[in-house]
Amino acid sequence: MAASAPRGIVARVNDWGRALVGRVTHAFGPKPEPLLGHPPEPPRGATLAASYAVAAGVRHLTERQATFAPRELLREALNFSAHGARVGDIERRIEALVGKGVILHKDLDGVPHMTTRDVLRTENEIVARMNLARGDAKLLVPSETARQSLDRVSQARGIDLSQEQRDAAQAILSGRDRYQLIQGDAGSGKTTLFAMVRDVLAEKGHEVLALAPQHKLANELRQGAGLNADTVAGFLTRHGQVTGRPNLYAAQEARKQLGGKVLIVDESSMLSHRQVLGLMQIADHAGIAKLVLTGDVKQIEAPEAGRPFALLQAEGAPLARLSENRRQLDPQMREAVAAARLGKTERALDALGNRVAESRDPALSGAKAWLALPPEDRSRTAILTSGHALRAQVLDLVRKGLLAEGALGMESLTLRTYENLNLTREQIRQIASYAPGQRLTLYQQQSKLGLERGAYRVESVDPKKGEVLLNRDGVIRRFDPAKLSPGATKASLAVPSQIEVREGDRLIWTTNDRQLGIANGSPVEVTRIQDSAITLKDATKTRALAPGNPLRQSLAHGLALNMHRAQGMTVDRAITVMSSQDRQLNSASLFYVLTSRAREHIGLHIDSKDNLARSIGHHRGDVPHARDLVRGASNEPGSDRGAAVKEPTKERDSSRDMALEIETKRDLQKAYEISL
Repeated sequence: MAASAPRGIVARVNDWGRALVGRVTHAFGPKPEPLLGHPPEPPRGATLAASYAVAAGVRHLTERQATFAPRELLREALNFSAHGARVGDIERRIEALVGKGVILHKDLDGVPHMTTRDVLRTENEIVARMNLARGDAKLLVPSETARQSLDRVSQARGIDLSQEQRDAAQAILSGRDRYQLIQGDAGSGKTTLFAMVRDVLAEKGHEVLALAPQHKLANELRQGAGLNADTVAGFLTRHGQVTGRPNLYAAQEARKQLGGKVLIVDESSMLSHRQVLGLMQIADHAGIAKLVLTGDVKQIEAPEAGRPFALLQAEGAPLARLSENRRQLDPQMREAVAAARLGKTERALDALGNRVAESRDPALSGAKAWLALPPEDRSRTAILTSGHALRAQVLDLVRKGLLAEGALGMESLTLRTYENLNLTREQIRQIASYAPGQRLTLYQQQSKLGLERGAYRVESVDPKKGEVLLNRDGVIRRFDPAKLSPGATKASLAVPSQIEVREGDRLIWTTNDRQLGIANGSPVEVTRIQDSAITLKDATKTRALAPGNPLRQSLAHGLALNMHRAQGMTVDRAITVMSSQDRQLNSASLFYVLTSRAREHIGLHIDSKDNLARSIGHHRGDVPHARDLVRGASNEPGSDRGAAVKEPTKERDSSRDMALEIETKRDLQKAYEISL
C-alpha cells in the first residue's frame, strides 16, 4: 500500500501534465512560418516569389524595429524579390497578410504603421511577465534596516547619496516587486547606486550580478563599482536553455547558479525585445530574487528591434527615478544636458556658449583643438564623433599632427583587419550579400549544413547555383546561405580592410576572448614595432603579436570614438564633432549622449548651429511600440485611445491572455518536476 501511493500520485500528476501540454502545445512546439503559410503555398511563379519577398522583407525589418512604415516593407520586399516578383504581386501579398492578421496595420496620428502578430505577442509577454511579478518578491532587507545600512556604507565610502539615490536603493532592497525599473538620466549616479546596493546586500548574504550590453561597459562596472559583471549576450547564451521547452536539468542548473541573486542590468535602453524577454524568462525559471533594469529612455536605443525599457515604463512598471545631474561640474554644462535630454537642441547649444565652435570643416576644427592641448590634458580628453565618416576624418588629421610632432613612431606597420557589415539575419541568408574575400563568422554550430562554429573565408560565389565556397584551414566547404534558419542563426559578414599603426598609437580590440582577457572596445597602446611584430600594452599586461597571429585582425584605432561606443562612458573632458550633413545619424538621443559624457569640459565642433538643430529636428522620433497599434497612439501608462487594429478576434493577443499562458507554463514545469 505504501509503495503504491507514490505511483498513483505520479500517474495523476502525469495526466495533469499531459493535459497542460495540450493547452500550450503551440507555445512549445515548432514555430510555424505565418508569413509563408502552412503548408507552403503551391509554386505559382510570381505569386510565390512575392510571398517569399514579403516574408524576407518583414524578417529584415522586424530584426531592427518593432514597427515599420508600409513603404518600408514594399521597398525591402522589392530588394529581396527574385524570380519575377512584381510590385502588384507584392502589394497583394501584403494585403493578404494584413487580412489574415499576420501583419497589423494602423494609422497613428495620420501616419501609417505596420507590425506583425509575433512582435505584438512578444510585447504582450514582456508586459504580462512584468505584471505577474508585481508584489511577488521576497523581502531582501527590511525598510528600516536598509536605511541604516545605506547610511553606514555611504559614510564608510565617503559618499553623500542624494534622496533620489536612497529612494531607488530602497526600491531594490525593500521593494516587493520582483521586477524593478530605474530611470536614470545621464550623470545621475547609477554606478554609485549599484555599489551601495551591492554593499548592503552583501552584508545580508545576498549576491548581486550585474549585466551590461557591451563588454567595455561590463568592465567599467567591475572596475568602477566592484561588481561581478558580465554582458547580457553572454548571460543569455549561458542560461538560454530555460527559455524554450520545459527543460528540468537546465532549470535546476540555472537555479543552482542564480537562485536568490539580485540581477542589475545597466544601460537597459540599449536592450531589445528579445534580450529583455530572455532575461525575464531566465529570472522566472531560475528563481532570481529581483531583476533590476536601469537606463535612460532618452539615450541611444537597441540596435535590434524593440524598446522594451520604454515600453515597460509606458505600461506602468514599478519605477524609481534618478534625475539629478551629478556628473557635470559646470552649471552651463548641466543646463545644456538638461535641454538636450528634452530635445531642445537650440537651447542646449545656446547654454554651451563659446564651447561651441562653428566652421565649414568641423573635423579639422576638432582635430586642431585636440592637438592644441598640452600632453597632460590630451590623455584626459576623449574625441567623440556622430558617426564613422567623421571619426575617420578626425582620426586621420590627429594622427598626421601627432606624426609631425614626433609623438608617433616613424616606422609604420599595416595590419589587415575586417570591418563588420552589420547585416540582418535575412541579409546574411541572401546570396547577393556575399563576395570573395569576405569573412563569415558563425556563432553557433550549423550541423545540418556541416559547418562548425567559427570564422570562414569566402572563396567564391555562384549566384546562379546559390552557392558559396567557404575556406577554413584549407578545407573547402559548399554552402547555401538560404538554408540558414531565418530566425535563429547568429552570424556576421565582414569585409577585408587595413589600418596603419605606429608606436604610440591608441587602439581598441574589436573582439572578445575571455581566456586571453580581451574585451571588445577595451583600449591598448602600441609600445613597439619590430620585425613586423607589434607589442601592445593595456592597464594590466603587455602582449606581443607576431605576424600571422589572428588577433592582429581584431584591432582598430581608438583615439576617436563614434556615438555607439560613447554611450555609458564618463570622461573628464571631451571634444565632440558633429555635422548637419549626417542626416541619417543626427537625432535628439545622439546629441544628448554626446553632450553628456564629460565632467569638466566639452568642446563641440559643428558646421552650423541652425543647420544642426534643423537636422536633428527632422530626424524621426521614437519608433512606436507594437502595442501602440492596438491601443492607439498614446504611450502614456494606462492609455487606451484609438480603435483597435482590425484583426481576427481569435488571433488577438492581450497581456491578460499572455499572463494566463505564462502561469500555465509554470504549472507545466512544476508538473514535470514533481513527476520526475
